[in-house]
Amino acid sequence: MSTGKKKIQALNRKGEPETGVYYRLVPKLGDPSKLEKSFIVTFYDQQGKFRESVVGREGKHAMTVAKAKAIRVHLIEGKEKPHVEKVQERKAEQAAEKARLEAEENRPTLARLWAAYQEQKSEIKSNAQDRSRWNKYLAPAFAEKEPAELVTMDLDRLRLKLKKDGHSPQTVKHVLALFRRLVRFGVKRGLCPSPDPSRLHMEMPRVNNQKTEFLTPDQIERLLDALDNCDDWRPVAVVKLALSTGMRRGEILKLQWDHVDVKRGFLLIIDPKGGKPASIPLNETAKAAIQEIPKTESPYLFPARGGRGHIADLNKPLRKIKKLAGLPDDFRTLHGLRHHFASSLACAGAPLHVVQRLLNHASPVMTQRYAHLSDEAMRNVSSMMDAALTPAKLSNVVVLNR
Repeated sequence: MSTGKKKIQALNRKGEPETGVYYRLVPKLGDPSKLEKSFIVTFYDQQGKFRESVVGREGKHAMTVAKAKAIRVHLIEGKEKPHVEKVQERKAEQAAEKARLEAEENRPTLARLWAAYQEQKSEIKSNAQDRSRWNKYLAPAFAEKEPAELVTMDLDRLRLKLKKDGHSPQTVKHVLALFRRLVRFGVKRGLCPSPDPSRLHMEMPRVNNQKTEFLTPDQIERLLDALDNCDDWRPVAVVKLALSTGMRRGEILKLQWDHVDVKRGFLLIIDPKGGKPASIPLNETAKAAIQEIPKTESPYLFPARGGRGHIADLNKPLRKIKKLAGLPDDFRTLHGLRHHFASSLACAGAPLHVVQRLLNHASPVMTQRYAHLSDEAMRNVSSMMDAALTPAKLSNVVVLNR
């Protein structure tokens, strides 16, 4: 008797040694109080090695001696794999699938970078415009892509599509700038590798944004009349503050009561675009606008509905005010009022370094767009000498002959 068959006899199994089909009694699945047969077959594989394999249960698999014999033939011929190998393969497939899912979950896709970027709001200035740019333009194109999978041509296609859809060069630049910020954010925090610059070159389009918006006295009067006829105090206060202080939209909406000192006539901008906190003076118009704002339990002058945080968007009521005032369609209400504030100061002869300080420009280069207005103001002051040097007075000068 072979060593393999002696081993089988010692395992408390019953069956037919000559056919290589055995069984042992095991607790029945679903009803452990009963027993059922679990069939095992023995055989020599293609390499002549003695093997055995579980082939199925009497109840669960409806296994019989005849079925077990048929499976044994397939095992001998190599048409079927032993049970233990099937189990090992199944475990390997499950482990591979688990690893694949984990890898998929941890893929540094643009969507994952955006989610992480949003979680860092306290550090990164993410706002409603960025969310809109992501949802409208970047997510449909690149949400499930990794930065390493993209090439320069992908960005060029997005750029051309935005241009074809009628978006301004400035909008295209903002969208591409957000893409670049997301990638740099991911690289800086170790979420993704730095893209190969030979494959993905992120060049920003050149945009001439040196637009200086200025309202005429008649337009200002119509704007103030529109504010008087507006029932919503929030856009009214925001417009008045923009007009009287030149503050940016985000700086106004983030204002907190603790940062405003009406008695001293100053307010503190905690998180300006320039990066450093700045203190700016309040004129009487700005003071009056602030004093008209109703106080709530919120620390913000312009609290969001529900009391949590501050208002993020007032575009709809601001468009309504602009339309009611009959302002030009291309006039950007809050940003345009910031330009109007600076232009008015420059026309009144304010030194450019003072205008820079009031606008909280990080660099004097940004303030240089108002230089021609300041020069005009100086020329007007200089021309005052004309009144003192009129031809009538010059006629009294006696010319001496040599």
